[in-house]
Amino acid sequence: VIDSSVDNLDEDLEGVRLLYSSSWTSPKIKFSVDLQEWTEKECESFHSFGDSWKEVFVPTSSGYLEFVMTDGEGNYDHPANRDNYLIASVGVYTLQNKTITPAPSGPRCLVVSDLDGTMVGSDSATERFASYWRNHQAPRGSRLVFSTGRTKSQYLDLVSERAGVMPEPDALISAVGTRVYLRDSKGAYCQDQTWTAVLDAGWDGEKVRSGVQRVIKLCTNERVHFRPENEMNSHKVTCGVHVDVLEQAMERITQELVREGVKGKLIVSGMGDWRYIDIVPLRAGKLESLEHVCSLLGFSQDATVACGDSGNDIAMFEGSHRSIVVGNAQPDLVRWMEDQQDQDGRGTLVFAEKHMADGILEGLDLLGMY
Repeated sequence: VIDSSVDNLDEDLEGVRLLYSSSWTSPKIKFSVDLQEWTEKECESFHSFGDSWKEVFVPTSSGYLEFVMTDGEGNYDHPANRDNYLIASVGVYTLQNKTITPAPSGPRCLVVSDLDGTMVGSDSATERFASYWRNHQAPRGSRLVFSTGRTKSQYLDLVSERAGVMPEPDALISAVGTRVYLRDSKGAYCQDQTWTAVLDAGWDGEKVRSGVQRVIKLCTNERVHFRPENEMNSHKVTCGVHVDVLEQAMERITQELVREGVKGKLIVSGMGDWRYIDIVPLRAGKLESLEHVCSLLGFSQDATVACGDSGNDIAMFEGSHRSIVVGNAQPDLVRWMEDQQDQDGRGTLVFAEKHMADGILEGLDLLGMY
């Protein structure tokens, strides 16, 4: 019988969260709570822990849980010396090779991280984060999500380039919050159609493209141009704009949206002489998509941490969750950060000294979530 320590408890946890390592594609838990009727529940994939890991939550105020694992096809995993596994108190546990172990102490959290300049940029820092995540956060039931301006195909190219370096996320937010992808039992990225439906309201991508085309003619193609098609989607129209005409282009594009009756907004990013303008639905963006995924994965705002390094991450930092700005942050984000720190009485926004993924680790420590 396994009884967890007090340190293993989630503040709001009213049940047992079991992380299970198995080669079965879709394992289930067959269980009884407090010696009551037996029932079954399917496990969910847990990719940031590893491809073999699944997760299941069983509500119970007492924590007394008797169970076995099954593949649903007549095969069972039970202890070597008895019929059923037993857990005696609420908490988070791992089950691997017939051994139940209380999870490492510490809070369970959802980390939503930008990629370029934050999670990615130093392979050694990324590897340190990945090792820490697999050994400390994932066993607690924490979840990892990447939020990036890249499209899914561009993200997969990055994963291929950094093979063996990057940790596996449990979900992907791509194209500045216009696409949300969840992982299926085999690890494939599946577009969340509920989020896509949210973005459809008041949006017409073809009208946006027509409006931007008129702005390009006005400002000339040498100063404003469409970005390649593989950087865009039906809810994201992107153009490159020279800083000389940036304000003019933004004003004209906004006027075109009003004229066409399209509910959209502009997101500006980049440094130097050229900037990117993403025109997206009003409900799109890094913050809105973060809050959507937070709800899907079942985390409170207080248990959610956003991480980033650039100006286009500012929107993501403006929610009620916790946030980490890494030490290599770009000047526009640093200026915003300095203004915010005077107002952040709750201590939910921290500025790490270390760079990139090392800064995420430092930030988790500063927030008391390490």
